[in-house]
Amino acid sequence: MKSDDLKKLRAASGLTQRAAAAACGVSTGTYTSYERGGARIPEPFAKRAEKVLTSVQAVPAPSEKDQLLLALGEAVLIMTPEQREELYERAPRRIAADAASKAAWARIKGTLADALIERDRELARERDRADRMKRGIARAIHDKEISE
Repeated sequence: MKSDDLKKLRAASGLTQRAAAAACGVSTGTYTSYERGGARIPEPFAKRAEKVLTSVQAVPAPSEKDQLLLALGEAVLIMTPEQREELYERAPRRIAADAASKAAWARIKGTLADALIERDRELARERDRADRMKRGIARAIHDKEISE
């Protein structure tokens, strides 16, 4: 994988370099270096990055209508119960259902992205732990061979 390919994958996913680095299990500096071409991209990282970054769907910018509906949903949260009741009685049911659907979908997308990033971080931590254990075992075997 070339640095331009990595950059295109990240751009298509809609993630920042920091978020892509976290999702791929590397530091932001390492990720940035790969993307800028300052360091060779290892094959295991390239495979992981392609898998992770293609699994994250870019979230399109909300339309003006979507922004209005989301703002309405947020406004409802700060209304008094009486104000909510009045709005409920006046608003056509279709508009209220659309607003509720948009608000729920926004929460789901945010939660899903966070869950994917956290899962990938945990996998990276597990790989790091396994690598440390392997190095420790190899070091112990080496030390034992030297002492004999």
